[in-house]
Amino acid sequence: MMQPTISRLILLSAILTLSACNPPENHTSSEDLLEIENWSLSEETAGFFLVYEPNPAIREEIEMQSGGPAIEEIRILGDDSRFAVVIYYSGSAGTQVIVDLHRAVLLDRENGTTLGDYPWAYESDTDFPQPQWTISEDGTAVTVLDENTGEEFLIRAENGP
Repeated sequence: MMQPTISRLILLSAILTLSACNPPENHTSSEDLLEIENWSLSEETAGFFLVYEPNPAIREEIEMQSGGPAIEEIRILGDDSRFAVVIYYSGSAGTQVIVDLHRAVLLDRENGTTLGDYPWAYESDTDFPQPQWTISEDGTAVTVLDENTGEEFLIRAENGP
């Protein structure tokens, strides 16, 4: 009778050891974040959200004007940067001059997180200054300067995943 109990304990010990060595994968791949089909827009009671479908906990509330939103593209900022942006059409605004607003959700590819929603571009028959996006020299922060609104954002990445 002792033999089956010891065998079960050894088997249970082996299973626990293996699961400790190979925990379930919950990390978001940097490359998967860049796949546009992995992102969707969700209208909820609190507003519109950009949602990463493989892990809906990765989400960012976005701005919507009339006629929007729609995901347009995803691109890496700079050369081999840790940052990428999901660019979306936010809609149009204005009365005498209609302006199409494009915004971007900043992604930290190393941590698999969103870092906020910021102005990306303005399209109109009138010439508008465009938002300027700059990556810090050490590659850990992004500055967004929007002359149209007078806003400047300094966004820092968090340390490691």
